[in-house]
Amino acid sequence: MDDKQLLKNLCTAHAPSGREHWIHPLIKEAFEPYCEIVEGKLNNLYAIKKGNKNEMKKSIMLMAHSDEIFLMITEIMPKGFLKFIGTGFDPKT
Repeated sequence: MDDKQLLKNLCTAHAPSGREHWIHPLIKEAFEPYCEIVEGKLNNLYAIKKGNKNEMKKSIMLMAHSDEIFLMITEIMPKGFLKFIGTGFDPKT
């Protein structure tokens, strides 16, 4: 699968907050050929790629959310502002 198709599949997959595990098979399929995939106790996925022993002892971490934030637009205001109700996220954020 090419990068563009992978990105499209990941972006269109249905994975609301609290149901992130619904997208896990797609993530595993995409990354297992390149690294070890481990599922943590809190339902997180970790993709682990060990470096070469001869390289300097440095590491890098990339982090991303796999769930969706659901907002439903309820009204479009005259100046283009949107009113919405939200589910699947903490309104304080």
